[in-house]
Amino acid sequence: MLIECRKSSHNSLIYQEGLFFIYSREDRSKYSRKGVKNSTRKFGILLFGIDSVSQFNARRTMPRVVRYMEARNWYELSGYNKIGDNTFPNLMAILTGFNLSDTQKICQPRLSWGLSNCSTLFKTLRQQGFTTAFAEDECGINTFNFGKAGFRHEPTDYYQRPLLLALEDRLMYQKHYGSRFCISQKRYAEYIYDFGLEFAERHLGKTIFGLFWINSVSHNSWHGPLAIQERILGYLQELHAKRIFEHNVVVFFSDHGSRWGYLRNRKSGFIEERLPMFFMWLPKWFKKCYPEADAALRQNKHRLTSPYDFHATLKHLSVLAQGKSPTTLQTLPAPQGCLTCQSLLKSIPEDRSCSQAGIEDYWCTCTPFYSVDTKSYQVREISKTLIHHINTFLKVKNITNLCRKLTLKTVEAANIKMNIKSGNHTDYERTTYRITFTVYPSDAKFDASYHLNYETKGPEINVETISRLNSYAKDSQCVKDVIAKKFCICSDSIRTADGNVPVNKTLLYSH
Repeated sequence: MLIECRKSSHNSLIYQEGLFFIYSREDRSKYSRKGVKNSTRKFGILLFGIDSVSQFNARRTMPRVVRYMEARNWYELSGYNKIGDNTFPNLMAILTGFNLSDTQKICQPRLSWGLSNCSTLFKTLRQQGFTTAFAEDECGINTFNFGKAGFRHEPTDYYQRPLLLALEDRLMYQKHYGSRFCISQKRYAEYIYDFGLEFAERHLGKTIFGLFWINSVSHNSWHGPLAIQERILGYLQELHAKRIFEHNVVVFFSDHGSRWGYLRNRKSGFIEERLPMFFMWLPKWFKKCYPEADAALRQNKHRLTSPYDFHATLKHLSVLAQGKSPTTLQTLPAPQGCLTCQSLLKSIPEDRSCSQAGIEDYWCTCTPFYSVDTKSYQVREISKTLIHHINTFLKVKNITNLCRKLTLKTVEAANIKMNIKSGNHTDYERTTYRITFTVYPSDAKFDASYHLNYETKGPEINVETISRLNSYAKDSQCVKDVIAKKFCICSDSIRTADGNVPVNKTLLYSH
């Protein structure tokens, strides 16, 4: 519901707000603690997410939130490593267990019926009797809609997107941190977490599954979470006061760290981008019923984990939440994108490799690199080869008429991956280079991996994994392909000598 208050004499607007309603016909009293055996007790799973916050940045921008969780014995997984570039592949790994390639083939997100037919946890848990909910702010960049068709039918029992579209269309808003920060009298993020809070409160003690994701404070700004730290702390306190922590497993997490900008351009930026924040809460009664889960999470704190493990964990929890036989856990299949991945409620091997966790070499944070001369002939030739592959990628996408050809400007950093197993810097199968370089035009900045295979005597380059380290929102408005946007410098975005951007009237009218 959208509401307005106006002054009758001048019809001037005084107040606007959007209201949502979550109701349940069932009496919550029958889900009270009294008389419920712990061994058969049901519970819910609540995921509160925030875009682009690493475990390091959480301590910079939300220190009070982190201290609150640490003081109350939340489990933090400091070895949680992303598996893909942006939000979509990481969240899809959590919700489906698929890698990006399988997601594109099986779910076909660009087709109107694709995601609705896809076997996400939204769909499978709903079929198993869970009451489900999903909400995400900033509709234009929503995970399942940006460059994709979205859901043809509501994916969950409670789905907030229709209300949020109306809010963005009808209500006044203020932009901060590069996004809609306030809509009318409320911060945009509050609509999302308020929805999650009320959903949990209305269905206390039931088998529920909800994902509540905010982009508005952190998508375009690494320090944006500072502005909402106190409110997030307030949500955690409300979850406690309303006994929601007693009835639900709760996860507060992110998809990745800063992918571009100030933090990504620091020396620690490679790690910053790849290690998202991950905190998990288990109710006290749950720890007593499943002490092995408590012990495993404590043990896994500093071990390598991934979104595929998170997916396996959610399936593990769903079995326990439904009170099914423990033998059911033995029949749960491993995530399709990582057959060696497992539930976080079981001990992770201490010597686990990135490949065993389903993490591609480019995203892996386990192996150190050593620096080499950026001005060497070999490094410059490798940089030119990387740029040639980017230009070829744009050609294959048939958008070279819209995008400028890229040429090398400078090599800013060059590193070679160490081979820890051999005890020296040499890998007798291949050498992996990590190159940071800028290009003409527009000083676009990239970070890329280049593998020199000694057996084939040729390079191995995956263009889609190349990271863009500075903002490309204004550079790439002429193309829709999400990956191509990283590389395309639209001809109309090139600045003239006076510093202005030429106006493309066709582009303006097409919007």
